Amino acid sequence: MLDARRCLSYLTIELRGAIPEEFRGAMAHAAVGCDICQDVCPWNRKAPVTALAAFQPRVVQDEPPSSESAESVDPRIEDRHARPAQSRSLLAPELEWLASLSQQEFSRVFRRSAVKRAKWRGLVRNACVALGNCGVSAGSPEFPRIIGLLERLAASGDPLISQHARWALARLSAATAQIGAEERCR
Repeated sequence: MLDARRCLSYLTIELRGAIPEEFRGAMAHAAVGCDICQDVCPWNRKAPVTALAAFQPRVVQDEPPSSESAESVDPRIEDRHARPAQSRSLLAPELEWLASLSQQEFSRVFRRSAVKRAKWRGLVRNACVALGNCGVSAGSPEFPRIIGLLERLAASGDPLISQHARWALARLSAATAQIGAEERCR
């Protein structure tokens, strides 16, 4: 018997509200969907792997922000103008990048993609949970960036995004405190 409410695809794509806290830790780094069903399906074992370009992960190019989009971006989310444009693979995309996408960037990047079903706020919500599960240590170079991004998202006017960013901050703080306590015990 399968409880669809526990399915990663349901939680990350179909669910429009808050992800129940009992499932957030188990989601690990999942930002959108899940291929486990495809991986374990006995019929898929016989499917040939293809090299056709149409079935390869897309690569997108960051667009420099226009003056119009610069005015519509919430400055608490991230200073997108300070980062250089680059190519990004949509195969296992960086969680920080997903969490920092504006609604306009989301629409451009995921146009003609099933990811649009998750909606922008759902993807940012999911990226917050995944960042909370990433286990980044306080001494790592990405730690201050991730904490800063989550703090900006926690201050968001969107209660769904704010709630999940606060959860991620608390989880990373608890993990950092746990690591600190373990180091003091050595």
